[in-house]
Amino acid sequence: FIPADGGASAGSQRVLPPLGSLRATANALFDFGGRPRNGWVKASGAFPITGVTIFADVSRGGATAVAPMTTARTELVFAHIADLPPWITGMALLNSGNASANIEITAYNPNGSLVSSPNPVRFSMPPQSKTARLLREWIPQTPARTSDGGWIRIRSSAPIFGLELFFTSDLRIIVNIGVYPP
Repeated sequence: FIPADGGASAGSQRVLPPLGSLRATANALFDFGGRPRNGWVKASGAFPITGVTIFADVSRGGATAVAPMTTARTELVFAHIADLPPWITGMALLNSGNASANIEITAYNPNGSLVSSPNPVRFSMPPQSKTARLLREWIPQTPARTSDGGWIRIRSSAPIFGLELFFTSDLRIIVNIGVYPP
């Protein structure tokens, strides 16, 4: 586990048999004492492994599974924006590398025009750090448009990973939007 700001990590080892699996919360894997933590998990093994992240609100029933990106990229495209009530769009970006990444986020309307400024949004991510925000925190005009749709382009000076979710404000529906290129 690596904290969101790239600080000191916490480790955990598990042995998986061939064709085996592991299902656990971050708290169970890293013994956070029940305290919420903001960060990311890196899994590695002597043989190829894969995983899936599940986002869920168990009390309301919304859930989605997110397959991992296999390669960090310098350009990502997310093919939908859903930010009008009751929908909200969220994004997470990860710089797992050893150099800072200069990020540029641009949002487009369905007709290809830019969503109003600040657009593109620019910021820097330190090495080994992640950020997760609502799209409207980066581009406040997205929930003020007259219709949903459009897309998001993210460019980075260093390879990064990313994911996009959109969900209803009551969390009864949570949807993963795949990234291009995968």
